[in-house]
Amino acid sequence: MAFQLETLSATPRGCLTLLPGLSERKRYMESILLERMRSWGYKEIVTPIFEYLDTVAPAVTEDLLKSAYKLTDRQSGRIMLLRADITPQIARIATTSLKDVRPLRFSYSLNVFRYEEEHGGRQREIYQIGAELIGVKGPEADAEIISVLSELLEVSGLKDYRIIVSHTEFLEGMLEVIGLTDEYKKIFLSKNISGIEEIQRDGIITSEKAELLKRVFFLYGEEKVLDEVLGLPLNEKAKRAVGELKEICEFLSIYGVNNKVLFDLSEAKGFEYHTGVVFEVVVGELKQPLGFGGRYDTVMEKFGQASSATGFSIDLAQLVELSRIEPPLQPSVYIVDLTGDKRSAVSLAKVLREKGFYVARDIIKRPFRDSIKYAEYEGYNLVIKIDTGYRLEVISTGYSPESLVNKINEILKEVKWQRQ
Repeated sequence: MAFQLETLSATPRGCLTLLPGLSERKRYMESILLERMRSWGYKEIVTPIFEYLDTVAPAVTEDLLKSAYKLTDRQSGRIMLLRADITPQIARIATTSLKDVRPLRFSYSLNVFRYEEEHGGRQREIYQIGAELIGVKGPEADAEIISVLSELLEVSGLKDYRIIVSHTEFLEGMLEVIGLTDEYKKIFLSKNISGIEEIQRDGIITSEKAELLKRVFFLYGEEKVLDEVLGLPLNEKAKRAVGELKEICEFLSIYGVNNKVLFDLSEAKGFEYHTGVVFEVVVGELKQPLGFGGRYDTVMEKFGQASSATGFSIDLAQLVELSRIEPPLQPSVYIVDLTGDKRSAVSLAKVLREKGFYVARDIIKRPFRDSIKYAEYEGYNLVIKIDTGYRLEVISTGYSPESLVNKINEILKEVKWQRQ
């Protein structure tokens, strides 16, 4: 039985196609954000789209390995991964080619690929833009990376966002205080209140410890929550985590972004991967976080060199859609040459490009009114018509102010272009 072509998807599910308008917005946003990170000292890096599995596997979580696309290198026979995460790649580079340079500040804008068995609207190809700070430990570094993230969101035009900050060592400390075994930790980490009540009834934890766990679940809010938590029975690890968060607050206040930060001491995302401060970006009613970040000090060790590290990544396609930021309008001209030989249009187009205009020629034969419709559809500001007598006529498409029409008329009086 032959395949019915209409039943086949034109592109793999979850992969992105950016048509010209959106693609231009994405490129413009990308350039703004990379330049802003450069102003903080973060230099752009481009990593390979493939990595050998055995090279990066030690620094990649099991879940990420499962979701990565794998293929065989024809030359060596080794298994390769299609880029699923940029952080392990940067860790590899930082511990090999740049192992003697510290600190390292990297920025990037790259796509990653992850297989989602339960698609749920999530993309398999994700455009990520982000930054990594390597070789600096402590609250000052964490505050810098959070402040860079906040500044990128601000220059993107977002206002309704918050950066939710957590700390893995606080939860680790509370688990030690309560004495939960590994068998029951997942109940706590998933914020399962009914599960906590069940193990209390079974005598696994006391009622006092069950109440303590429930209190931790609601440790969420502005900076004052860090003072409230000090009234709990904390061990040294949990106290140290709270102290680091308070120091971060002080730096964020200096940077002027503390009003965009909330704290969630019950959050367990990144519990196995991160080693301290963890954060995510939430925006309005957006169901998925717009970005993630945090400290990952142990990742470098897996490549043979211990080093502190923190960073973040943002879903660039989502950011472009949310921000509605538009590239600046560039004056654009569409030339329709009715003379027959078309060489006059080539000469005029060259001159106008040198004057800073975007210029395209109508290079197919069709009625003039259809050329006008095409120019309007493509968003050109002006149409220049070269009639059979080699006379020029400037026509506004509706996308151009009167000042632009006057400007192009003045230019056409002055420029030298040849009637071919």
